[in-house]
Amino acid sequence: MKSKHLLWGLVSAFALSLSACSSDDDSGNSSSEKAQAYMTLQLVGPQAVQSRTQEGADGTQEGTAVENKITKVQVLLCNAGSTTISYVYPLTGTALTETSTGAVTKPFEVQTGTYDVYVVANPKTDLTVGQDVSNVVLSDVTMATMTSNYAADNNFMMFSQCHGTDQESGTSITITEANGYDNPATCAAIKLDRLPVKIKSTLDASPDITGVTSEAPIITAVSLEGFKLLNGAKKTNLQQHWSAASTSQNTNITSNPWNNVLQVPSMNGTTGTDFDYYNHITDFRTITTTGSGIGATYTAVKDLYFNVDAYGALATSDIYCMENNPTVAGGAQAQVGNTTGLVYQIKATVTGSDGKAGENCFYWYGTSYFASLAALEAAYPTVFTSLGTTRTAAEGELTAAMAQSDDAQETALSNFRVKYNIKVYKNGIMYYTYYIKDENYVNGAAADAKPYYSVMRNTIYNLTVKALQRVGTDVPGGWNPEISSDDPVDQTKVYMVVEAKVNPWVLNNQDITLK
Repeated sequence: MKSKHLLWGLVSAFALSLSACSSDDDSGNSSSEKAQAYMTLQLVGPQAVQSRTQEGADGTQEGTAVENKITKVQVLLCNAGSTTISYVYPLTGTALTETSTGAVTKPFEVQTGTYDVYVVANPKTDLTVGQDVSNVVLSDVTMATMTSNYAADNNFMMFSQCHGTDQESGTSITITEANGYDNPATCAAIKLDRLPVKIKSTLDASPDITGVTSEAPIITAVSLEGFKLLNGAKKTNLQQHWSAASTSQNTNITSNPWNNVLQVPSMNGTTGTDFDYYNHITDFRTITTTGSGIGATYTAVKDLYFNVDAYGALATSDIYCMENNPTVAGGAQAQVGNTTGLVYQIKATVTGSDGKAGENCFYWYGTSYFASLAALEAAYPTVFTSLGTTRTAAEGELTAAMAQSDDAQETALSNFRVKYNIKVYKNGIMYYTYYIKDENYVNGAAADAKPYYSVMRNTIYNLTVKALQRVGTDVPGGWNPEISSDDPVDQTKVYMVVEAKVNPWVLNNQDITLK
């Protein structure tokens, strides 16, 4: 039988949604007349060996010491063929011995019988007798709980590896009265997957920016200022769930063909007031319009990027999140705004910037980009006078706006944008949005197979920005009525090219072009 394990980190503040009952027994185990015996388990740390999250052409990458550490486990025994927990055995400290590949348990006392074994490493909340392993959902995931609980140093939550269809059985073990302390029952090694996804990104050493410079010759160079997670899933399954096989799906992984689609708990998306994703696009900016389409009139265009927390100490720190596969029945179609991605800050070096909106600032109006409001006025002489003002007065508005901070500054800049219909690139910052595709899993026949928009557990998405095909937006998601910034997936006007490599830690290196 194929193995699955549950590994959970110990954090009392984290909420779990569980569709099961619990036991009042202090030990967490049900009473039994069966004779007691001993068993031991070999736990193999995350290596993506035979994982359902199978590595592709990019191979695998070993985790760091703080990503691999196992400090506590819960061993779950379910009656053979069942996913309902019959016994829970928490082990920690001296009950675990570290090995080169993971850990091994010292012999521990159990009940005789034949069971399916699951293991949870570094648990956040103790599972109990009566719970259904296959229906455990982690809920209320946030950036804070990712950093403090699920992907904390030496405390990465892990679960039994899944490399088959939905709800496959655990690893079989038979325990008899003959299994004493010196002869404990054993089973196949329990292989573990980390629940978190890891996202890394860099700017190529020599990115292709000819698309940017052709649109805006005033830009001579670019640099990566930082990136933040977009659409982190607030809930995920403890055990990976997969749909039934579909003959219309194929894979580029010839060593381990598969036909199933990863399923995540039902999510509401990123519209309305109840969001199932943190850091959705409306956290990054406020866009308010009257009317729609080309005739839309903007009443607010505010940049809120500063108000979204960065994941780590650096603007380019690695990001951890939970897996997210926003598919619909029968295919890999990204839902509106539900795919996980990054919002990039790319800084332009601008020749002749007037500095009214910060160093290297520039502007867009009509069909062109300008390094100064004076140059803009030269091209469009009535842009200010038609509104009963002057360029000098407009420059004063920008100076006054930049003298403020945070939300007050952004409100003042928003007022400037909508008043003059001018895009203001404060400090030369351009925004690019990139939604991640898992290059290891594809949908469709081999001739036209397309990667899924998804991020999967125990996988590194290593993204390299190779090219910027267009000038970015002045606020995250932009305010172009031709493009829905809530659904910028496979748009005709692509902004960036990304090279992506995926590796378990499935490695997923991707070169990306920001268009």
